[in-house]
Amino acid sequence: MAIPQDSHYNHWNYFLNLEQDLIQLSRFIEFSEDNYETYSQELAKVFLTASSEADVVLKEICKILGLDKKKPNICDYRKIIQNKLPDIINETVFINRYGLKLRPWNNWKGNLENNPNWWCDHNNVKHNRSTEFQKANLKNTLNSMAALAIVNLYYHYFLLAGDSQIPMSDVFVKLNSTPDFFNFKEDHHFSLKKGPKKCS
Repeated sequence: MAIPQDSHYNHWNYFLNLEQDLIQLSRFIEFSEDNYETYSQELAKVFLTASSEADVVLKEICKILGLDKKKPNICDYRKIIQNKLPDIINETVFINRYGLKLRPWNNWKGNLENNPNWWCDHNNVKHNRSTEFQKANLKNTLNSMAALAIVNLYYHYFLLAGDSQIPMSDVFVKLNSTPDFFNFKEDHHFSLKKGPKKCS
Protein backbone atom coordinates (compact mmCIF):
# COMPACT_ATOMS: atom_id res chain seq x y z
CA MET A 1 0.00 0.00 0.00
CA ALA A 2 1.33 3.41 -0.97
CA ILE A 3 2.15 5.94 1.74
CA PRO A 4 0.41 9.30 1.06
CA GLN A 5 2.78 12.26 1.07
CA ASP A 6 2.01 15.95 0.96
CA SER A 7 4.34 18.50 -0.61
CA HIS A 8 7.71 18.82 1.07
CA TYR A 9 10.49 21.30 0.52
CA ASN A 10 14.03 19.96 0.42
CA HIS A 11 15.87 23.27 0.74
CA TRP A 12 13.77 24.30 3.72
CA ASN A 13 14.19 20.94 5.46
CA TYR A 14 17.92 21.07 4.82
CA PHE A 15 18.10 24.49 6.46
CA LEU A 16 16.11 23.27 9.48
CA ASN A 17 18.53 20.37 9.92
CA LEU A 18 21.49 22.74 9.85
CA GLU A 19 19.70 24.98 12.33
CA GLN A 20 19.46 22.04 14.73
CA ASP A 21 23.22 21.54 14.40
CA LEU A 22 23.73 25.19 15.31
CA ILE A 23 21.41 24.91 18.30
CA GLN A 24 23.43 21.93 19.48
CA LEU A 25 26.62 23.99 19.20
CA SER A 26 25.06 26.73 21.33
CA ARG A 27 25.15 24.33 24.27
CA PHE A 28 28.95 24.40 24.17
CA ILE A 29 29.79 27.84 22.76
CA GLU A 30 28.13 30.95 24.13
CA PHE A 31 26.91 33.04 21.20
CA SER A 32 28.50 36.32 22.21
CA GLU A 33 31.02 38.73 20.76
CA ASP A 34 33.70 37.37 23.07
CA ASN A 35 33.51 34.06 21.19
CA TYR A 36 33.17 35.32 17.60
CA GLU A 37 36.70 34.19 16.73
CA THR A 38 36.22 30.70 18.20
CA TYR A 39 36.69 28.03 15.52
CA SER A 40 36.32 24.26 15.47
CA GLN A 41 35.65 21.28 13.27
CA GLU A 42 31.94 21.41 14.09
CA LEU A 43 31.69 25.11 13.28
CA ALA A 44 33.56 24.47 10.03
CA LYS A 45 31.07 21.77 9.06
CA VAL A 46 28.08 24.08 9.56
CA PHE A 47 29.86 27.07 8.02
CA LEU A 48 30.90 25.32 4.82
CA THR A 49 27.59 23.53 4.40
CA ALA A 50 25.47 26.63 5.01
CA SER A 51 27.56 28.74 2.63
CA SER A 52 27.35 26.15 -0.14
CA GLU A 53 23.61 25.77 0.33
CA ALA A 54 23.14 29.55 0.29
CA ASP A 55 24.88 29.52 -3.09
CA VAL A 56 22.47 26.86 -4.38
CA VAL A 57 19.30 28.59 -3.16
CA LEU A 58 20.47 32.03 -4.29
CA LYS A 59 21.02 30.59 -7.75
CA GLU A 60 17.41 29.37 -7.77
CA ILE A 61 16.15 32.83 -6.82
CA CYS A 62 18.22 34.47 -9.54
CA LYS A 63 16.87 32.01 -12.13
CA ILE A 64 13.35 33.05 -11.11
CA LEU A 65 14.44 36.67 -11.58
CA GLY A 66 15.73 36.00 -15.09
CA LEU A 67 19.35 34.92 -14.73
CA ASP A 68 20.29 32.87 -17.78
CA LYS A 69 23.91 31.82 -17.51
CA LYS A 70 25.34 28.32 -17.65
CA LYS A 71 27.80 28.69 -14.78
CA PRO A 72 26.87 31.76 -12.73
CA ASN A 73 28.85 32.81 -9.68
CA ILE A 74 28.35 35.02 -6.63
CA CYS A 75 29.14 38.17 -8.63
CA ASP A 76 26.33 37.35 -11.09
CA TYR A 77 23.97 36.83 -8.16
CA ARG A 78 25.02 40.12 -6.63
CA LYS A 79 24.12 42.09 -9.77
CA ILE A 80 20.71 40.42 -10.04
CA ILE A 81 19.88 40.96 -6.37
CA GLN A 82 21.07 44.58 -6.39
CA ASN A 83 18.94 45.36 -9.44
CA LYS A 84 15.84 43.24 -8.91
CA LEU A 85 15.57 42.20 -5.27
CA PRO A 86 17.50 44.66 -3.08
CA ASP A 87 15.33 43.92 -0.04
CA ILE A 88 17.45 40.81 0.52
CA ILE A 89 20.43 43.09 1.14
CA ASN A 90 18.65 44.97 3.92
CA GLU A 91 17.04 41.92 5.50
CA THR A 92 17.76 41.34 9.18
CA VAL A 93 17.68 38.01 10.96
CA PHE A 94 17.30 37.85 14.72
CA ILE A 95 18.47 35.27 17.23
CA ASN A 96 16.35 36.57 20.05
CA ARG A 97 17.61 34.35 22.83
CA TYR A 98 21.08 35.86 22.40
CA GLY A 99 20.01 39.36 21.37
CA LEU A 100 21.70 39.06 17.97
CA LYS A 101 20.79 40.96 14.81
CA LEU A 102 22.43 39.72 11.62
CA ARG A 103 22.50 41.38 8.19
CA PRO A 104 24.66 38.95 6.21
CA TRP A 105 24.09 40.47 2.75
CA ASN A 106 24.77 44.06 3.83
CA ASN A 107 28.07 44.23 1.89
CA TRP A 108 26.01 44.51 -1.31
CA LYS A 109 24.26 47.67 -0.15
CA GLY A 110 24.52 50.70 -2.42
CA ASN A 111 25.52 48.64 -5.47
CA LEU A 112 28.93 47.95 -3.98
CA GLU A 113 30.95 45.20 -5.61
CA ASN A 114 32.18 43.76 -2.33
CA ASN A 115 30.96 40.28 -1.53
CA PRO A 116 30.09 39.39 2.08
CA ASN A 117 33.05 38.79 4.37
CA TRP A 118 31.67 35.42 5.43
CA TRP A 119 31.45 34.38 1.78
CA CYS A 120 35.07 35.31 1.08
CA ASP A 121 36.16 33.48 4.23
CA HIS A 122 34.12 30.46 3.17
CA ASN A 123 36.13 30.30 -0.06
CA ASN A 124 39.37 30.66 1.88
CA VAL A 125 38.50 27.82 4.23
CA LYS A 126 37.21 25.68 1.38
CA HIS A 127 40.30 26.02 -0.79
CA ASN A 128 43.06 26.68 1.76
CA ARG A 129 41.95 24.85 4.87
CA SER A 130 45.46 24.18 6.18
CA THR A 131 46.21 27.91 6.44
CA GLU A 132 42.75 29.51 6.71
CA PHE A 133 40.91 27.12 9.03
CA GLN A 134 40.63 29.75 11.79
CA LYS A 135 38.12 31.58 9.60
CA ALA A 136 35.65 28.77 10.22
CA ASN A 137 34.67 30.71 13.31
CA LEU A 138 31.45 31.47 15.16
CA LYS A 139 30.94 34.90 13.56
CA ASN A 140 31.17 33.54 10.02
CA THR A 141 29.01 30.54 10.88
CA LEU A 142 26.25 32.72 12.30
CA ASN A 143 26.33 35.01 9.27
CA SER A 144 26.31 32.14 6.78
CA MET A 145 23.34 30.54 8.52
CA ALA A 146 21.52 33.87 8.62
CA ALA A 147 22.23 34.31 4.91
CA LEU A 148 20.83 30.86 4.22
CA ALA A 149 17.74 31.61 6.31
CA ILE A 150 17.06 34.77 4.28
CA VAL A 151 17.48 33.27 0.82
CA ASN A 152 15.45 30.24 1.86
CA LEU A 153 12.61 32.43 3.02
CA TYR A 154 12.61 34.52 -0.16
CA TYR A 155 12.84 31.46 -2.38
CA HIS A 156 9.87 29.80 -0.70
CA TYR A 157 7.86 33.01 -0.82
CA PHE A 158 8.26 32.96 -4.58
CA LEU A 159 7.63 29.25 -4.79
CA LEU A 160 4.46 29.32 -2.70
CA ALA A 161 2.98 32.74 -3.41
CA GLY A 162 3.24 32.81 -7.19
CA ASP A 163 1.60 35.98 -8.48
CA SER A 164 -0.32 36.64 -5.26
CA GLN A 165 0.73 38.55 -2.18
CA ILE A 166 0.74 36.65 1.09
CA PRO A 167 2.06 37.46 4.56
CA MET A 168 5.20 35.78 5.75
CA SER A 169 3.26 33.90 8.42
CA ASP A 170 1.25 32.15 5.67
CA VAL A 171 4.45 30.86 4.09
CA PHE A 172 5.45 29.24 7.37
CA VAL A 173 1.99 27.68 7.51
CA LYS A 174 2.43 26.28 4.00
CA LEU A 175 5.86 24.97 4.94
CA ASN A 176 4.35 23.33 8.03
CA SER A 177 7.25 24.58 10.15
CA THR A 178 9.04 27.61 11.51
CA PRO A 179 12.70 28.04 12.46
CA ASP A 180 13.50 27.29 16.09
CA PHE A 181 16.44 29.68 16.31
CA PHE A 182 16.16 32.38 13.65
CA ASN A 183 13.43 35.01 13.62
CA PHE A 184 12.25 37.51 11.02
CA LYS A 185 10.20 40.67 11.09
CA GLU A 186 6.58 39.92 10.36
CA ASP A 187 5.74 43.05 8.36
CA HIS A 188 6.37 41.67 4.87
CA HIS A 189 4.20 40.81 1.91
CA PHE A 190 5.70 39.31 -1.22
CA SER A 191 4.79 39.10 -4.88
CA LEU A 192 6.89 37.52 -7.61
CA LYS A 193 5.85 40.14 -10.18
CA LYS A 194 6.23 43.18 -7.92
CA GLY A 195 8.90 41.90 -5.57
CA PRO A 196 8.93 42.07 -1.79
CA LYS A 197 7.55 45.15 -0.13
CA LYS A 198 6.81 46.31 3.36
CA CYS A 199 3.22 46.30 4.49
CA SER A 200 1.74 49.75 4.87
